[in-house]
Amino acid sequence: MKTLCSNALTAAAFALSALVLSSPALAQTDRFVAPGGNNSGNTCTSAGSPCATIGHALGQASGGDRIVLAAGIYTESLNIDRSIEIVGNGMSESIIQAAATPDTASQRVITVASSSHRLTLRHLTVRHGYASATLQPGSNGGGIYLPGGDLELEHVALVANRCRSNGGAIYNGGGEVTMTFADLRGNFATLVEGSFGRGGAIYNTDGSSLVAVNSWFRGNITAQGGAIYNFGTDTAIDLTNVAVTGNFATNLGGGISNFSGALLVTNSVFSANRAEGDGGGIRTGGPDPIIRNSVFWNNQDQTGTGTFRASISSGVSNPRISHSLVQGCGASGTAWNSDCGQDIGNNLAAQNPNFIEAITPASAPNASGYFRQNTASPIIGRGNNAYITGTSTDLDGLARIIDGIVDLGPYEFGNDTLFRDRFEP
Repeated sequence: MKTLCSNALTAAAFALSALVLSSPALAQTDRFVAPGGNNSGNTCTSAGSPCATIGHALGQASGGDRIVLAAGIYTESLNIDRSIEIVGNGMSESIIQAAATPDTASQRVITVASSSHRLTLRHLTVRHGYASATLQPGSNGGGIYLPGGDLELEHVALVANRCRSNGGAIYNGGGEVTMTFADLRGNFATLVEGSFGRGGAIYNTDGSSLVAVNSWFRGNITAQGGAIYNFGTDTAIDLTNVAVTGNFATNLGGGISNFSGALLVTNSVFSANRAEGDGGGIRTGGPDPIIRNSVFWNNQDQTGTGTFRASISSGVSNPRISHSLVQGCGASGTAWNSDCGQDIGNNLAAQNPNFIEAITPASAPNASGYFRQNTASPIIGRGNNAYITGTSTDLDGLARIIDGIVDLGPYEFGNDTLFRDRFEP
C-alpha cells in the first residue's frame, strides 16, 4: 500500500501539528485516544491517560474540540453531531475503519449528522466502510456521509470504501469539501436494484462544492463517474495539481462524469482511465468546463484509446482548453480539432508526455503508476504561470515553479525526488 509523505517531511509536519495543537485559540479542548486506553470515567483530556475509542471521546467533546489519535487502528463507525477536528499520527499510522477487511462491514465509517457541522480530518486513513442499506441515504457514502456543512481533509487517505448507491468514499449532499494531499484509492459505488451507482470516490450534488489541491484519485470504480460524479446546476468542482488515473466506469466518465455543474481543471493529469460508454477521462454535459495547464493521455472509452472523446466527451458543453496536451485534440491553430471544444490557445500536439511509470487503461481499475514527467517530456515549461497562483508546491509537495515557467500536469520537473513528499511504497 502506498502512503503520503517521506519520513523527513512527515516528522516536520507533525512537529508543526504539535505546535498548532498547543494553541488554545484554535480549539476548546484536546481529547486523546490511543489503543489500550481506558474509557471508564475518562474525559480523554490527558495525553498520559487517553481514552480507548474515538466514539467515547466524541461523547465527551464539545463543539470545536480536537480529538488527537495515537498511532493505531480504530475499528469504529462514528456519528459526528457537532463541529469537530480529528488529528492522527500519519496516513499510514492512524487508521479509522468500519471493519478489518474490505467488503465485510455493514456500516459506513463516518456520518456527519447535520448540515450545520464542520468536520476536519488530518493525517489519517478512513477505510473499509460500506453503506450497505438498500435505500438512500443509508446506501450513500461508504467512507463519509456529508448532508451539508463543511468537510476538510488534509493528508488523508480514503481507501477501499464502498456504497450501494452514490459516493463510494464520500457523499457530498450540499456541503463544501476541501482537500489537500488526499489519496482516494480503490473505492467503489456499486449497482443496486437496476439503478446506476455514481461517483466511485465522490458524489457531489445539491449545491455541493469540491476543491481538491495536490490530491490523487486512483483505481476507483462505479457505473458513472469512476472517480467523481458532479450533478446539479449549483454544484462545482475545482481541481488543482490533481491526478485522476486508473479509474473505471461501466457507463460514462471513467474519471469524471459532470452533469450540469461547473468544472475547473488546472495543472492536472487524466491518464489510464476507462469508460465502457463515453468519456474515458471526462464526460461532461454541464456549463463549458475550463481545462488549463493539464494533460489528458491514454484514456479509453467506446471510441477507442486516445481519441478526443476518450479524453473529453463534451456532450452539449463546449470546453475551454488552453496550455494543455489533450490527446485527440491537436495543437492550437489550424491543427486543432474543434470537436474537442474551444481552442483558447497554446495547446500542444499529441506527444507522449513520458511519464515515469505509465499504466494502460485496459488495466483499470488500477491504483498504480507514477505520472511525473521524465527528462525531455514535451510538457516541461509549457504552462501559463497565471493559472497556478495560490499554491507553491506540486503533487509531491515539491517546489513549483522551477526554471521560470510552470510545467503541465500536477508535477514540476527539476525537483530532486529522492526524498519526495508523495504516495510512497
